[in-house]
Amino acid sequence: MAGLRWLFVTTDYPWPLNHGTRLRVYHFSRTLAAMGDEVSVLSYATEDAEGSRAYEGAGVEMRMVEGRVRQRGEGRCFFGPYVYDPNFGERLEAISGGYDVVVLVRPGVIQYAREARGAGCVVADMVDDAIVAERGSLWSDFRVGVFFRRLKFLVGEYVYEKRFARGIDSFIFVSERDSMSFGRRHGGVKVVTIPNGVDAGYFGSGLDQEEEGRATVMFLGNMDHPPNEAGARYLLDEIGPKIAERVPEVEFLIVGSNPSEAIRGKRGKNVCVTGWVEDVRFYFRRSTVVLLPMQTGTGIKNKLLEAWASGKAVVGTSLACQGVPARDGENILMGETAGELADATVRLLEDESLRKKIGAAGRATVEERLTWEKMGEELRGKILNRQDAKKRRGVKV
Repeated sequence: MAGLRWLFVTTDYPWPLNHGTRLRVYHFSRTLAAMGDEVSVLSYATEDAEGSRAYEGAGVEMRMVEGRVRQRGEGRCFFGPYVYDPNFGERLEAISGGYDVVVLVRPGVIQYAREARGAGCVVADMVDDAIVAERGSLWSDFRVGVFFRRLKFLVGEYVYEKRFARGIDSFIFVSERDSMSFGRRHGGVKVVTIPNGVDAGYFGSGLDQEEEGRATVMFLGNMDHPPNEAGARYLLDEIGPKIAERVPEVEFLIVGSNPSEAIRGKRGKNVCVTGWVEDVRFYFRRSTVVLLPMQTGTGIKNKLLEAWASGKAVVGTSLACQGVPARDGENILMGETAGELADATVRLLEDESLRKKIGAAGRATVEERLTWEKMGEELRGKILNRQDAKKRRGVKV
């Protein structure tokens, strides 16, 4: 039986794999290709030879559009927050008829739904709910310019979604919370939840290589993302001192690109701020416990999946565990206040058997439910009724 033909459409060239959306595009496309489907990615042209080789090696065809994402210009929707590129739309329209499924990646791309209608099925992988994310920040900063900029985005995003939602067969989000929020706003559209996965083989390569020595608490994330910056500061300013009172030799390891001056200024004898690292697995092996004290943000936290896949014991807030099968006391220790998070972290630092038990359970959770292979199967099962997609294009199955 012939496989499906997929086209992932993203205006952000999906390489390097340094944030969740790029990880999703790469791993979904390579996984579907490995299942026997034909997979292509449409994006703006780039000279990134490494990315081209990676996709080619995974059996994925890269189809390029000359140009780049424009930050200024006209949109396709009055008051909408995204710029429309006619050249990108023309290229998509010209090729969409050769595919069974077109996946429009992120909110800014759903305005191209009309050009994608040549395909049998048009899906929008929104990843996170942009309105949930921005609404959570609206009341955090009352400077007039910041407040009204966020308010303008919220109104514009809502109008934009209303304009284009009816032209799309299904919307995907990584967490049930975001799916429900979007579904309430746009009654009648099909909304499904497909979490991020993790490359269990890649992160599991160092399971038996944990370094002995100083007790180390690790936090990781791209510090350009405000929730990660806030989480790192919360750890260092409020949680860390409580841990250090009871474990004086503890080291705090802050891993991730573009740390702010405020975070870099925390470097000292018990605080290491790395900035960008080429291979995060080295730092997982160096860490004793991974602490994820997230206070804001939406969606699945890839950092949690990577820590689990690395076999590390994790402490986190309920927000850090959103959208994944986290069970307090089984595959994670949870807390909300600085005191609760510090207590849980100290428990794991001082109890090796508990630490190993929690770490092993996290790894088992990934292997059973959260690999990219399983997410690829879920994508096929939830979004694409294989027969329906092909029948709409008159293809026999």
